[in-house]
Amino acid sequence: MKELSRAFAAALLKHLRPIDISLGIKVLSGSPLKPRPSLHELIEPKARLFWLAALTSYAQGQSHSGLYLDASSSLADVLDSSDQDLTDADISLLDLLGSGDALCQEFPTVVVTAENLESKPEASFVYRSDSQLIYLQRWYRMEAMLGAFVRDRLRRPPRALPESFFEVFQDFIAPEGLAENPWQAAACFAALRHDFSIITGGPGTGKTTTVTRLIGLLMSLPVGMRPESIQMVAPTGKAAERMRESFNGNLNAMLAALPEHRRQPIVEQKDRVLHPASTIHSFLGSQGNRGFRQHAGNPVSCDVLIVDESSMIDLELFIALLDALPQECHLILLGDKNQLAAVGTGNVFTDLTGTCDAIYGNLNVNSMAFSTAFEALSTCTLPSFEDAEALCGDHVVELTKSYRFTGKSEVGQLARILLDEGRLPHAGELEVPLTDLGADWRGRLKQSLAAYKTVLLEGTDASVLLEVIGQVRVLCAVRGGEYGVEAINDLLGEFVLGRGVAMEQPQNGLPFIIRSNDKNLGLANGDCGVFRVNEGGDLLAYLPAAELGGEPRSYTPYALPNWDPAFALTIHKSQGSEYDSVVVVLPEMKRQFLSWELVYTAITRGKRHVSLILPDALIGQHLPRVQRRSGLREELLVDYK
Repeated sequence: MKELSRAFAAALLKHLRPIDISLGIKVLSGSPLKPRPSLHELIEPKARLFWLAALTSYAQGQSHSGLYLDASSSLADVLDSSDQDLTDADISLLDLLGSGDALCQEFPTVVVTAENLESKPEASFVYRSDSQLIYLQRWYRMEAMLGAFVRDRLRRPPRALPESFFEVFQDFIAPEGLAENPWQAAACFAALRHDFSIITGGPGTGKTTTVTRLIGLLMSLPVGMRPESIQMVAPTGKAAERMRESFNGNLNAMLAALPEHRRQPIVEQKDRVLHPASTIHSFLGSQGNRGFRQHAGNPVSCDVLIVDESSMIDLELFIALLDALPQECHLILLGDKNQLAAVGTGNVFTDLTGTCDAIYGNLNVNSMAFSTAFEALSTCTLPSFEDAEALCGDHVVELTKSYRFTGKSEVGQLARILLDEGRLPHAGELEVPLTDLGADWRGRLKQSLAAYKTVLLEGTDASVLLEVIGQVRVLCAVRGGEYGVEAINDLLGEFVLGRGVAMEQPQNGLPFIIRSNDKNLGLANGDCGVFRVNEGGDLLAYLPAAELGGEPRSYTPYALPNWDPAFALTIHKSQGSEYDSVVVVLPEMKRQFLSWELVYTAITRGKRHVSLILPDALIGQHLPRVQRRSGLREELLVDYK
């Protein structure tokens, strides 16, 4: 342990949460109730256990699975601090703690290698040498469980499809488009062939269309191979609602296009076999702090589980979901690997898809056996590698063709620059409007709500207000500060509703977003609506119709669960939603908080138009990718070492 100063120890403590410090005290002294060690005690060599525990807890609180023992980064970098007492010391984690192997040797009852955990189950920390991570034992076990689940599914032999299925497959996959874009059909084939598959793709690439065809194919398998229960889930109420709406529309379109002899078996089965999309928590029977009703000892009844918006699911919820699945349940994960990671610990979906990149540098890589079988069924040839196997290609398919964004669209242009070059556009490079924060950016924001203000003043009914406010949304990177969602909601509220209106109370014309699920009212976290005075003079809360073409739902405002004003939303809250146009506000902030994924998620919420309001210093700048430390890729690559 490198010699520390008291000033350094004091500066380090300022960055830790009370829960981090409590764990450090518990590991060092045996009880979290003991007083915090003095600064003098914290610079002694034996204090390494305190710092190990506190910093591992801190890393987990920052959504990492464990603490990365990196010799190249100073603690000032690890803590994202400009504190002079930290920067001047230039001490790395290895300087402070020592290597993982040294920790295991010096504190064998507290820190244990992953290989020795089962012989020392009382150890608080686990060291994984291949990823140089120190874990709290609970998080290591969850990551190892996930890795074991996936490896088990990858080792299972592929399902053989009968030769008679050729004509069925042809009827569902629209073969005329296969030469140009075979990946939707390949995704269906992968999911039919394996008990575990992943479909990733950006907005408009046809994930829901692909899943709809897949469900049709599953229900068209020979009797005895057909699933008896197909369940769709999503991590949030809003995402589940959008999944239901999108799937129902695609299902009706598919049924209308199918010949009668293909359509009729699906019509006869769908009400019995297909279950409406729900949240994962509802599917598992959430009991709040008491966990879930469904678990390994009481698994769900499900033959096929389709999980949408999988990138939003953290490690803990993934484990709860997998723990409740029957051994033979067929699992299909949908998501966009480029979107924001889950708010909680881990980056599971990106790690799962990234394993393929780690081996081959490509997601759409197939084994010869997969390509040969697919060609026999579809008459289409896929690129393949003789040694490609496991998670690559055969289980993961990336949909790359966007049917929403053309090369000339604002959103498509901006997304392409971000994807290809990892940067924001230069001024004049694209047709995307860029507004400098030094210019009249507030006027630009007000302009985006001008149409809404007009229809509100004209006295139009709630259905029109819902339609207009749903066409455009202001998205912010942060909640607080001058450029955060709270201040911008105040600004736009004053513009639309007038000065001095209290937006914490229901107001005529005020858009809102629901913050929690309410099953009794049929409301989900993330649902958006508007308060409007009806013809009888009553102020009601209106939300879009539950069914396409129906009337808006109305509620007494004070019956609603918690809600926030919603002229502007955080980018995180907008995940899973779509708008015709988005105005994205990127503030002057530390660039490590302004990630590539955050901006990509924001701009791809827009279907037709996007404009950026940002500081001049950000124009043309490359954006950092989110770095979530985990050992999941190493866990999945065990079979290839």
